[in-house]
Amino acid sequence: MIKYHGWYEHGRVMLIEYADTVTLADFQQMINRSNEIVAKDGLPPMVHNLIDFTERTSIDPAVLNLKNLLDEILQADLKFTGWTFIIDPNPRPVTKFAGSVATQILNLRFRIFTTRAEAIEFLYQVDGTLKGQ
Repeated sequence: MIKYHGWYEHGRVMLIEYADTVTLADFQQMINRSNEIVAKDGLPPMVHNLIDFTERTSIDPAVLNLKNLLDEILQADLKFTGWTFIIDPNPRPVTKFAGSVATQILNLRFRIFTTRAEAIEFLYQVDGTLKGQ
């Protein structure tokens, strides 16, 4: 279930927080909503994504199926896509593998962090154009 979906830094850094079980429908909703938000307010040179699984209890296996994952990511408007960070205190090996393979195939920048603070610190180090919090 998506708990929050909006800007962390307006126009540049999107934050998506999940709670409970993450389903394929949630993932599809995230892609559709992200496309709408970026089309309305996204700012060049790129929009980064923080996907926070801190409060998730489980992930539907359909989300981690590579074909499903690629099909859904290809629905996203990727022209302004910068870094995508998964924040997960206990990342499962299958999550790491699926995310890594999917983003390599699509030539996207991707990392997994165990805390939001680590992801934010890294993001502000690699993108000096961000205003910061």
